[in-house]
Amino acid sequence: MQTMKHLRRPGLLTSLLSRRTLRDSLIRLNPASLLSNPVMFIVELTFFVVAAMAVYPPAFYPVASLNLRIYYVEIALILLLTVWFATLSNALAESQAKNTANSLRSLESEVQSKKILVEGDVRRFVATPSTALRKGDLILLEKNDVVPIDAEILEGISMVDESLLTGESTPVRKAPGDEVIGGSKIISDNLTARVTVNPEETYISQMI
Repeated sequence: MQTMKHLRRPGLLTSLLSRRTLRDSLIRLNPASLLSNPVMFIVELTFFVVAAMAVYPPAFYPVASLNLRIYYVEIALILLLTVWFATLSNALAESQAKNTANSLRSLESEVQSKKILVEGDVRRFVATPSTALRKGDLILLEKNDVVPIDAEILEGISMVDESLLTGESTPVRKAPGDEVIGGSKIISDNLTARVTVNPEETYISQMI
């Protein structure tokens, strides 16, 4: 079964260095894009006024010293950087959200499961793509496995890493009766679980 090592989220530095992220942050400097953020919209309007005072001072005051013009240039740069940091933050958050969604889509299509087939007193394990599982199927979850689909634990107790989905770094203890979410990772011990949803109804599908 596929493990979490193939599904790591891109780090902050990787996203920050993305040309697309930087380009998006600059595009968002368009005043029309800032209408949804009144505070930054006003800051940018103030930047234009101060920049005009620095570039063409006669329109605002009769006598302008070089030091005064430099002062207004500095103020204008501070205002512009303030707005740009805000747009960069938004672009970065959106980029990370898209990367996470892409990882989740990949997870849905690539994770393999061990489906349990019961024939009398005999259990057989059949490798099955997560997209082929259906509500009511039994699956075996082993240590270091990625949970292929939302399921309810029937047998076993394990610590489960749900950080990819919830952002919570501390593993959660799961026991019979508890639900494990598709995309989480089994940290310890084996579990037998029953699938509780069809592929299009999973927690991951709802997130995307």
